[in-house]
Amino acid sequence: LYLSFQRGEQVFKIRHSAAAHAENVYTFAKSKFSLDEKRYIPWADRICDLLKKGKADEVRAEIKNEKQYENCVNLGHYLELHQDHIDYPE
Repeated sequence: LYLSFQRGEQVFKIRHSAAAHAENVYTFAKSKFSLDEKRYIPWADRICDLLKKGKADEVRAEIKNEKQYENCVNLGHYLELHQDHIDYPE
């Protein structure tokens, strides 16, 4: 199952499970950077790229000491719970 979403002029088509991970990463990033698009988009893009490359451990290490943001997924815990569902490189 694939989902499509658009950001600006770009259209992205990603696997459903990758879409769920990306959604949580972007939600976390928006909280982390107080909705500052110039900061949260590059950060979230980089984190999603690391996850796609199978570097979830690196991501967890980077966010290990992050505070828990209100009304936001605990990204570190989420990644631990769903590590078997992350789309590792094929």
